[in-house]
Amino acid sequence: MASSLLGLLSQARAVPPIDRQQNFNRQYNLLSGNNISELINQHTDLIEKIVELSNQKLPDDKKICLSAEDWRNDVAPQFGSARL
Repeated sequence: MASSLLGLLSQARAVPPIDRQQNFNRQYNLLSGNNISELINQHTDLIEKIVELSNQKLPDDKKICLSAEDWRNDVAPQFGSARL
């Protein structure tokens, strides 16, 4: 399992230092590209699968609970929800 979104975000963090080095100034609209919503949906689905697999091995008192209010693909993430 691998998240394409995490790959994109880890590569994107290299852009601002390169821009500064090259004296290039631009606005960063990383999450406005084509297919970004699909990447986010795939990422949240992977996280849900990881939690499900982890919970199969954990005792009941240690299981991870993802709240439907905080972790859904059909609503925008709440600030601080760690979805991105």
